[in-house]
Amino acid sequence: MEMSIKQKKRTCMSIACTRLLTSVKRGLKSEHNGSIALEACVVVTMFLFLFLFLYSFFILFAAQNSIAHAISETSQSLALDAYAQEKLTQDDKNAIPDSIGSFLGEKIYQVTSDGPPFASDSKWYNAGGNVEAAVKQRFIAYYGNGSESAADERLKSMKVVGGLSGLDFSESKVVGEDIQVIVKYDLDYAFNAFGLIEINKEQRAVSHLWK
Repeated sequence: MEMSIKQKKRTCMSIACTRLLTSVKRGLKSEHNGSIALEACVVVTMFLFLFLFLYSFFILFAAQNSIAHAISETSQSLALDAYAQEKLTQDDKNAIPDSIGSFLGEKIYQVTSDGPPFASDSKWYNAGGNVEAAVKQRFIAYYGNGSESAADERLKSMKVVGGLSGLDFSESKVVGEDIQVIVKYDLDYAFNAFGLIEINKEQRAVSHLWK
């Protein structure tokens, strides 16, 4: 009888220990699963932010490249206006061209002046000329194929603050025999949740006037 009581006590203690170990294992397993879930959340969040940063960086890079290309083409195109106005066109439309070269040049100039304003009939390069207006018009010709709405939509897709109206050409000028095309604008970060991040940019291109 005495042995059976001891055996029962041992059995009870064994069962209690087994339950305790099982409970501890379950607790450890639950904590382990919780830590894995927490680590996964941290890693996924960091990866998401890295992806958004790279995507935004590529958009900013593309915006700067596209505007730089457009103002480079703008300055080179504007540099030809002086030569076209002074050498290829005549004030008297009924006058006979003084040479075959000037006749062909004038015809080519008239053809290229059609459609998007890739040429100007004003002498903006002279003192008192509206350089800013000429630069903006030529920029639109290259960036939006002559369409202000197309240029504005493209600039906004590139995260340029204000689109076309956000470009400042006011510092563009003629210095000596050179045309300096200067544009200032702000770029918005692609995933700027609080509207706190804006990047100020200034780009310029210089070309020698053909006179």
